[in-house]
Amino acid sequence: MSVIVVGGTRGIGLAISKRFSRDGHPVVMAYLSNDEAGRAAEAALSGPSRAIRADASDPTQARAIFDAAETMGPVKIVVHSAVVPLLGAASTASLEDFDTAYRTGPRAFLILVQEAARRMTEGGHIVAVGSIASGPRYVPSYGILGPAKCAINHLVAQLGCELAPQGLHINCVATSTVEADWARTHPKSEKLIENLRRRTPAGRTGREEDVADAVAMVCSADSRWIIGQEIVADGGMALVL
Repeated sequence: MSVIVVGGTRGIGLAISKRFSRDGHPVVMAYLSNDEAGRAAEAALSGPSRAIRADASDPTQARAIFDAAETMGPVKIVVHSAVVPLLGAASTASLEDFDTAYRTGPRAFLILVQEAARRMTEGGHIVAVGSIASGPRYVPSYGILGPAKCAINHLVAQLGCELAPQGLHINCVATSTVEADWARTHPKSEKLIENLRRRTPAGRTGREEDVADAVAMVCSADSRWIIGQEIVADGGMALVL
């Protein structure tokens, strides 16, 4: 069975793509614009894979993503891990950035689920990668992304219940900031990473692979009774915020 990972060529998305590839699944990775990252992602996976440049928020292009995956087998897993890092306050955000956050996030997720419902008639798993900061709380610089992620959480619950009779298991894996490439290259990377470690009860910073493993767990047969839920994988950080 094939796997679709939207936003699957970099960061957490790439770690998810690698995990499913190691598990023996053909993987289609959709990306928005970085062709170089797409080629590198294909080379990094251990099994059959394809990186396709496509905007999942456009229904026609979303269908093309599924078409590409179906050439490698029936689609059984779809992961939405796409995000545009638009940081800043909501009170000063541009409408253009607001629209981009919602287009990349909840709009794309809804379109993917609707397309999956038409094609995955034998059931399967759909997972959104979310954030522990997406609840109704104030988070500095998360004025746009927080509400967009929160909208995805509501869609997960709504669509999870609507499509459960079809055998579709729709859930969200919410995580904290992980020690990814962007964090390691940040001008204040040492301070940032140490702050993350200090605030995490597990005693270390999260890694992209931690999130990928949680997504794989939620997509396993053992998760058959989990529907429309937010599964938190953050080393305990959300409990001490």
